[in-house]
Amino acid sequence: MALTDLVFALAQAPDADLVFGGVTRITDLVFAQPSATHPTDLVFGGDAREVHTDATFDISATLPALQGTLSVALGVRMVLAGLLPGLSGGLAVIHDNQTQRPTVAHCQTFAQVAAPAESGLTQPQQHAQPARSGVQHQALEAVYAHVGNTPTFATALPANTLTNSQFQDGTQASARLLGQWQDGNPEPRVDLNSPFKDGTPARSRLHGRFEDGLHDRRHSHTDRWQESATHRKGYTGRAGPAQARQLYRDSRFQNAWVPRPGQYVRPTIPVTPPPYFDPALVFACPPLELPNLVFGRMQCASALLGGASLYILPARYYMTAHTVIAHRLPDMADIPIYAATVSADTGSYCWSLSANGPSSLFDLLAPVAGLPAQLQVTLDGIPFVFAVDALSRSAAFGQTGVLIQGRSVTALIGAPYMVSQSRIEPLDRTAQQLALNALDLTGIDLDWGIGAGALANGGLVDWFVPAGAYSRQGTPLESVIRIAQAAGGYLQSHRSAATLLVRHPYGMRTGDVSGAPWDWSLGAADVELAQDAIITEAIERKDGADINAVYVSGTSAGVLALVKRAGTAGDKLASMVADSLITHTDAARQRGLAVLGAAGNKYNVRLDLPVLTGAGQPGVLDVGQLVQVNAPTPWRGRVRAVSVNATYPSLRQSVTLERHLA
Repeated sequence: MALTDLVFALAQAPDADLVFGGVTRITDLVFAQPSATHPTDLVFGGDAREVHTDATFDISATLPALQGTLSVALGVRMVLAGLLPGLSGGLAVIHDNQTQRPTVAHCQTFAQVAAPAESGLTQPQQHAQPARSGVQHQALEAVYAHVGNTPTFATALPANTLTNSQFQDGTQASARLLGQWQDGNPEPRVDLNSPFKDGTPARSRLHGRFEDGLHDRRHSHTDRWQESATHRKGYTGRAGPAQARQLYRDSRFQNAWVPRPGQYVRPTIPVTPPPYFDPALVFACPPLELPNLVFGRMQCASALLGGASLYILPARYYMTAHTVIAHRLPDMADIPIYAATVSADTGSYCWSLSANGPSSLFDLLAPVAGLPAQLQVTLDGIPFVFAVDALSRSAAFGQTGVLIQGRSVTALIGAPYMVSQSRIEPLDRTAQQLALNALDLTGIDLDWGIGAGALANGGLVDWFVPAGAYSRQGTPLESVIRIAQAAGGYLQSHRSAATLLVRHPYGMRTGDVSGAPWDWSLGAADVELAQDAIITEAIERKDGADINAVYVSGTSAGVLALVKRAGTAGDKLASMVADSLITHTDAARQRGLAVLGAAGNKYNVRLDLPVLTGAGQPGVLDVGQLVQVNAPTPWRGRVRAVSVNATYPSLRQSVTLERHLA
């Protein structure tokens, strides 16, 4: 049987008639036969399925005879037990992997193949039998009848009848008309009698009620007042005629002029030393660059400022020329902007930008390859780098513009640019190592800060986290925020670099000085401000809870610690704080300090300051800096929010300070 032929299982029928209802064999397609040639042909009706029977192996073995010595005594029942050795042997099996095997698959169905079955149909009615019956009509068939019609009027016959007329044909006749009047003779004129005759024109003088008056005569009029006569009266004043006098007045600004050609050089504001009036010799300052004796004034400002590295000294006025420049990164293309606002606070992890410019920015700052464009804004030489999050274009009559919204480039490791991930740390790590692992392969660096020691800058003290205590679900940014908040810290971003800064709101200060609010008066401040530099000041009361202690605890693994303010009884407890990352006393102490530091009576003081970038001047303040305001009664506060408003030519910064009351 060739595979290329069609195979019919039944013999050929003698006639080529269609069969209905007969029992015939249903032939299925068979694919179980292995293909002998390629391509494989279809086989109709063949049964080439191979049936493999189970292989049966017969194993025979001869066990060794049971041998031993037995002493038998009469009258004693005994039980004999023996242990035969186990059956062991070898069996060689050859398995050939290079053989061709048909593909066998089993498919589970909810129904099996139905078998044909014949059954009769039961009908509620049987077939009707035809019956013949007559039909009775209510009316008979009509019979035609011929009936004549008798008309009402007979057919009229035409008749010629002479018509009598009352008038006959008239004869044309000429007749003369007789009138009551005859033609009159036009020559003679007949006088008409009328009650009036033609009047004869006559000239008569009109008599009026008034006659024309004489125009050269005027009626006399008597006034109640007579014409006044000029009268002079002398006046003696207390002041004589004023004399011109020149008055000089100081101004905060000078007259503006068109910039001269040449290179622009930023003007520098000379540092005005504070007044010091004393004829005594001054040796309290550190060694000067020039070892000269100073008479009558303080030459070293650091001794007066108490060691602050940045300061704004008292002055009658502050003068500076501001610059606001924007470039697109990385090609440094110029981006024109009209105004910009840059802000940051402890509640956000990054710097924010809000700016506006011409409508062309909508295309210049469009996303590239799915990533937002990056914009560098330089305020008086201080660079800020942002990722443009949103662009909105508006148009009105005669003007168009674009609003730009941006955040620090560290926002690129958060939603929606990064997907959420889940992870459980299986190894022992420190908190800083957990944060670095979350930022791995993101391109973002981490500045954990220094939490203790002479070089402390408000960072966190690292602590140990055992295996399995840390699990995260979220973006890399959310993971780092979660780790920082476990110890009471917060995240902030570098102004221009792709770096996250981890800081504590009441962290240790330079010189290993405590950062708790009750110790802010100790050591040197980060920035000192003269009261002359404050443009406006606004104070808001922002009291915290009256507490002096708090319990801090871990969850599945960790420590339980009572954190209280030194020198107090610890009797005013706050609500207990629990976190899975409180696995060490360092973490518990820092978390408790964040809770206790926000307690007590305090103010939120908002100050509007100029942006001064000279030598030793602070420029734009940073969140977390300790600021001392040299008012008549000096006070200190921590920077909690900064907002810089640049509307050319003005540049101002607004800072919010957290000030605690004694």
